[in-house]
Amino acid sequence: MDRGSEKIIKQTLLEAYKLLEPWSKPHWHERNYYEKVMRYAVRCCPDKDGSIADLGSGVGVLPLALRLMGYKVDGFEKYVFSDAESPMFKVADVSSLKEIWDKNGLDVFDYDILAVPGENLKNKYDVVINTAVIEHVKDPSLLLKNIHLLLKKGGYVITMTPNLTVFYKRLRFLFGLSPYWDVKDFFSLGERGFTGHWREYTPKELQWVHKQAGFNIIGVQNCDIYPLADKKNPRNFLHLLVRYMSYPMPNSREANIVVGKKND
Repeated sequence: MDRGSEKIIKQTLLEAYKLLEPWSKPHWHERNYYEKVMRYAVRCCPDKDGSIADLGSGVGVLPLALRLMGYKVDGFEKYVFSDAESPMFKVADVSSLKEIWDKNGLDVFDYDILAVPGENLKNKYDVVINTAVIEHVKDPSLLLKNIHLLLKKGGYVITMTPNLTVFYKRLRFLFGLSPYWDVKDFFSLGERGFTGHWREYTPKELQWVHKQAGFNIIGVQNCDIYPLADKKNPRNFLHLLVRYMSYPMPNSREANIVVGKKND
């Protein structure tokens, strides 16, 4: 069976979640957008010997799933290794998490993605993924320039990020509520401690920043990524209603995905 099939992707992702328990449980709600990103990764890198870098790997669900599919995958993560600076990404026992990575042949490096890549990393990867990362970065230009350096000629960047113009945020603004990250976190944690969303992007903005970094845009998708709440939860109905209301409105879904190609 084709490893890029829906069935294989779902099965492999579920296996990665199980292998990473209990650390993966808080990230169960992220499974839908991991699936979408995996589909793009397979299209961009059909060669089973392809090399992939995943920036902002967290506990490693996405890179482990891609590793289980046969890819050479390196994860890059900063906050899981330094929980004192990032309470929202805290992992209680990093050593046991590392054991799972090691057992399954996955390398996740303690690495600041805003640091210029070393010579050993330049022009190394066929695909570089950053999933729910760019909105946390204060210098997106530097992030994308570094991704450009990591990629081989003809390599692909896959960026997935929350959509600034998602319909429920439009509704919040309409009723006088802020569409931004909780002001309490932003105010109390300060520049060093705040690890939330510095800026979210519209689909056109996301394309523009990639073009400025030297990528040709070959794919753009505005899509829903979050699973609906539990059926017993009354918020499930509201979530579903808002999602249906968003369908006729352009660029009003939950996330944006841009795929860019490095040509030089």
